[in-house]
Amino acid sequence: MKLFFIFLMISQTILAKPEVALTMVPKGKLAETIGRDFKVRTVSGTKIEIEFRRNGLLEEAKGQNLNRGDVFEPGDGLLSLATIAQKISQTGIKPDGQWLLEQDEDHGWIYEIGNTIIDAKSGKVIKSINEIGFLEKLTP
Repeated sequence: MKLFFIFLMISQTILAKPEVALTMVPKGKLAETIGRDFKVRTVSGTKIEIEFRRNGLLEEAKGQNLNRGDVFEPGDGLLSLATIAQKISQTGIKPDGQWLLEQDEDHGWIYEIGNTIIDAKSGKVIKSINEIGFLEKLTP
């Protein structure tokens, strides 16, 4: 029984490979590995955290430096961080600082940038909450 659990733990970490994480950050360098999670340093020196599920598929990615050096291209039909930043800039929202890419139960893959939630496949703003706390935009 112990042998099975050891095999299970090893196989879980094998599926999430650093090479996959590095393809998502062009010209990035692996900075740290923690199980199935990777920190990748961008060309400009910022760090992006990429987490994978047990099956090796992307679970989430996040960074602190949107429009200040973070570069992220998830592939699989999801828009790059730069494309998302450009699309929300066109709506008058200033993309800057922290960002998160994750799978939402209701909306599928989304980027969270500040108080704004953006569809990661289309780039459409799903929700935006202004400084007062009112919902500004909502798409079904």
